[in-house]
Amino acid sequence: MSPRALRPLAALAALLVPVLPALAQGDGSERASDLARRCAALGAETLAAGAHGLAFCVDVEGELAYAGGFGFTDDTRTVAASAEAPFRAGALLPSFLAVAALQLAERGRLDLAASLQELLPEAGFAAPPVRVDQLLTHTAGLSSYVDWLEAEGHLGAPFDAERVLAWLARAPRAAEPGTCVAYCPSDDFLLGRVLAAASGATPRELLEERVFAAAGMEATAWCEEGPLLFARAPVEQDLGEGYRDERGGPAPFEAETLCSTARDLVRFQRALVDGKLLSAEHLSLRAAPAQVAGRATSSARGIALATLDELACQHAGGGLAGYRVSLTYYPALDATVVVVASGVDVPTRALGTSVARVLFARQRPGVRDLPLEPARRARYVGEYYAGCTSYSIAEQGGGLVLFHPSGTRHPLRHQGGERFVSGLDPELELDFELEEGRVVVLVLTDHGVTLRARRVT
Repeated sequence: MSPRALRPLAALAALLVPVLPALAQGDGSERASDLARRCAALGAETLAAGAHGLAFCVDVEGELAYAGGFGFTDDTRTVAASAEAPFRAGALLPSFLAVAALQLAERGRLDLAASLQELLPEAGFAAPPVRVDQLLTHTAGLSSYVDWLEAEGHLGAPFDAERVLAWLARAPRAAEPGTCVAYCPSDDFLLGRVLAAASGATPRELLEERVFAAAGMEATAWCEEGPLLFARAPVEQDLGEGYRDERGGPAPFEAETLCSTARDLVRFQRALVDGKLLSAEHLSLRAAPAQVAGRATSSARGIALATLDELACQHAGGGLAGYRVSLTYYPALDATVVVVASGVDVPTRALGTSVARVLFARQRPGVRDLPLEPARRARYVGEYYAGCTSYSIAEQGGGLVLFHPSGTRHPLRHQGGERFVSGLDPELELDFELEEGRVVVLVLTDHGVTLRARRVT
């Protein structure tokens, strides 16, 4: 992302930083009015920062607290954005596939502990075994078929699923299965193949019947003629962040053409809570953290486990084909916040968090930008490795910048001591640990998801 592109995003981030007013404690109309004002302010700022349009939908205990849109669904400016207007939502494919897998497990049609060697014997997968649950929790350690297609110069060619399957069966692993968490588009591709083998239906058919129709998501479908910003769908993802628009590549099962509405995504979450999609046992399994080296991670089945301050939440989302989506559920308050947007760089998750802070009257301290002398800045510069993922800190323009694996560059604001906050998203915090005066560990907390990365350079 260029420095020019960062400027409007920084302006948007500035809106998210100030202490948010508490919601009025009076009747529902006062609460709705306060929430509507905040959403309107966020919508105006997001459009000013370059988005084509966005929509919010907020549900509390099955009742809509807010639903509204700003701008248009794409760059043709023909369809006004609203909570009922279609946006591309293929970034939620991992979450939808995970629900379908758990449904099959509940019906005894799929063993989550089974390996690809058992379920797809014709592919000839080499050892060590990769298990279905590792695909669901992104702990499979697979290599990315998108990286392979890019290296082979085939990103623009028609997607050949059988060729991709054959390559994945023999490809070197990025990591030993079950040793670390890192999203890979190959996870979703192979999970879809497993679901097809177990159900006898294509992944699209399975999702349409067992997830979308069952949840009452009447406006959700593969919409080849719907809103579109980019013809070729990039495939990249951070943990719990869905796909990320970085470079062209084919998404599994034409996910780039999957359309939904903010209202339908609330219906999806409500159907989960009401037991229409999964039993209580399998809904609990969906939110159970994956274990790596005997420790719980923030990765669950199709969702990331996070917190808003101490309030636990479940998140899914990301970007695909020029659209971004964020769906966050707060179990303790039975509340769902959905943000959908047309525009590659719209910080939908940060917008959703800002809305949640208003909804729950949870104030956030303001972000400072304390001076840091050059010698002090230099000691943070380096590469940091967290299992399967690398982060880097560099000096730029007299300050520090975090190069995130998603491709986003976060200018860092010094908060004092060894603590920093992103200038783009104040919910992304960094703390550094020292040994004998040298920085050795980066502790990164991104919307309540915390990881430790050890310095390697």
